[in-house]
Amino acid sequence: MRIADFGREQFIIELKLWNGEKYKQEAHEQLFGYLESKNADTGYLPTFDFRKGKNKQPFAEWIDIKGKLIFDVVV
Repeated sequence: MRIADFGREQFIIELKLWNGEKYKQEAHEQLFGYLESKNADTGYLPTFDFRKGKNKQPFAEWIDIKGKLIFDVVV
């Protein structure tokens, strides 16, 4: 977990490498736990996908997990 302070705001960020869908779900749960511990409502999950070929599908979306918003982006 990384926390970036900008002015009076805090951004909770969890960086990951792509290791498959199972690990992505675990990353969501991990970031949710961080958000709970910091009493925050929003977090960011950038995932780096270094695979080559057609399986690589970059995307970005907001997801809601138990009332917490996570910006999930794969690049």
